[in-house]
Amino acid sequence: MRSRMFFGAAGAVAVAMVFAGCGGAPPELESTPTRTAQEPVFGSLDEAFDAAVAAYQRYLDVWNQIAAEGGAAPERLLQVMEAGELADQEIAFFEGLASSGQRVAGAATFDNPRLLQYVDASSLIQIYACSDISAARLLDATGNDITPERDEWIPLMISLSVGTSADVRVAEREVWDRPGIC
Repeated sequence: MRSRMFFGAAGAVAVAMVFAGCGGAPPELESTPTRTAQEPVFGSLDEAFDAAVAAYQRYLDVWNQIAAEGGAAPERLLQVMEAGELADQEIAFFEGLASSGQRVAGAATFDNPRLLQYVDASSLIQIYACSDISAARLLDATGNDITPERDEWIPLMISLSVGTSADVRVAEREVWDRPGIC
């Protein structure tokens, strides 16, 4: 499996703004307050980093499960990813895997995560990590290893969107072309 199959192009992170109307009777207060850009989601950079690492691990767990099952039900990725170009590419990859009867044995993992930035106002966390695909092997329908030559340690920059502290999802993933991650 080419490393590109493991790592697609980056998706987009959406930021929404809501404007209140003017005039008329005052609006009724909501029973639960909504988050604004001034209210941080996380109490510290460490909390944001821990949430990002946990979210990327959840993503890899789902990715590895779908890969081991030969691409079955790839839409499960949307439980841990933002909808967008990256998710579309990964779902298409798994659909191709399913139609060819191939599957992935072993698992992709990551190591050495580091915080790049946390921008609460835009609900974005970025981390660096070293992806290890050395244990992941592509098998054909008869179980033969057909894994092509590839880079097995891939430095990544991962962008995660933040809805709430419990809703952090992979939004973009890019190969990091500078040294120091792996």
